[in-house]
Amino acid sequence: MLDFLIFYEVKNREFESIVLLGDELRKRGYSVDYFSFFEYDNVEKRKKFFNKVKIAVVPSLYNDYELLSAIYAVTGKVKNIVNLRWEQVFQIWRDQKFDSYVYPKEHAKLAYHFCWGAHAFNRLRESGISEKNLFVTGPLQMDVLRPEFREYYQTKDELFDKYQISKTKQCILFISSFASSSMSKEVLENSIIEFPEDEKEHSRKWHSMEKKTRDTILDWLKKLSVEKDCTIIYRPHPSETNTVEVSNLEKYNNIRVIRDENVKQWILTCDQVYTWFSTSIAEAYFAGTQCAVLRPVIMDPIEEYSIYQDIDFITSYEKFSKYYDNFDSKSDSSMLNKITMKQNYDFDKILPSYIRCADGLEKTYKDDYQFPWSKFSGIKLLWNRFYYIKEDLKCSVARYVIKNGKLKKSKLYKKSKNIINLIAQGKKDVISQNEFEILRKKFNGILEK
Repeated sequence: MLDFLIFYEVKNREFESIVLLGDELRKRGYSVDYFSFFEYDNVEKRKKFFNKVKIAVVPSLYNDYELLSAIYAVTGKVKNIVNLRWEQVFQIWRDQKFDSYVYPKEHAKLAYHFCWGAHAFNRLRESGISEKNLFVTGPLQMDVLRPEFREYYQTKDELFDKYQISKTKQCILFISSFASSSMSKEVLENSIIEFPEDEKEHSRKWHSMEKKTRDTILDWLKKLSVEKDCTIIYRPHPSETNTVEVSNLEKYNNIRVIRDENVKQWILTCDQVYTWFSTSIAEAYFAGTQCAVLRPVIMDPIEEYSIYQDIDFITSYEKFSKYYDNFDSKSDSSMLNKITMKQNYDFDKILPSYIRCADGLEKTYKDDYQFPWSKFSGIKLLWNRFYYIKEDLKCSVARYVIKNGKLKKSKLYKKSKNIINLIAQGKKDVISQNEFEILRKKFNGILEK
């Protein structure tokens, strides 16, 4: 029986944290393994885990669909489920709306949920989740920005040599969050199909506004690259697909579009950091790095993340150019409100979050409480037991349709193409056993010092 199975979804977001957490659990005598949401076709691995796992640790947990199709179909009836909840900072309007998709619904409320800070704890409690099922652990993703992990990162010379970036020019990092605007209207509609009607309409308006913002900021970056002696790194959001607009950036000699490396690596290495609407501004905050916000299209204050309140936005190219010219790396890097940050990110300077998370997981392991699988009918559980077999079949049909030249002009072909493209994109987030071992060895070397 495996003690903890840690599910993951986005490699760049979760890899380092789940390795630290897994190894801390191993030090305490527990057995640990990992499973990607994109390993649906790994039949042997699924057989290995079904009804053989005690605690499932998941990156998100919103509703019964996720409970059954993403967890039960892999692990069967685990003793408990723990939601690491990799997204906890939301737009103000969504944060206040308990029927929003970002809050656990149905039986997902009966799992354990880890909170980065008091704000998430209070909001989840107010949404109807028992206080007994909530733990404040601090932000797990910020641990690798602690002083003891600084040697984990590549030096500026190492990173710039690797990507052939000039070391004599100012290097500008733009952290993109243009995930929605990179979607076609069809993909957007599929992504919001389960949203409440008001959120669907909001997502459509946001998609339009984000496109307008993206196009303006891309123009600013191009202009800056021509007027200034600098290198610009455009770091796409992990969910941002390739678009013609972004690809065109690389027609400029001193603009690079680079997806690789964790965003923290670029934050720690580049001379200036900018974003539009990314929660990675929090990573910059904990790294002690200034991060300016480009905002050519002013939005309603209720659309902002709570941590973005009180920021002095850069609203025109002239202000952007002036900020670049007058940048002072030695000035106060805290553009964010310290009290708001503490409420959202309970960062403890002494006790790392991966240890606090391990404490919480150990409690769920020893706790008498068990997830109430009896609330689901036997037929429902049996149906979802074969969820991945249904997914395998859907993919096989999609591959057949693509191979059949006669169907190229049909809607079915287009839909099949989208399915295969999504699978290929997802596979990039699957971490190999060798990658896990290399990172474990590296972290163990750092922590032994």
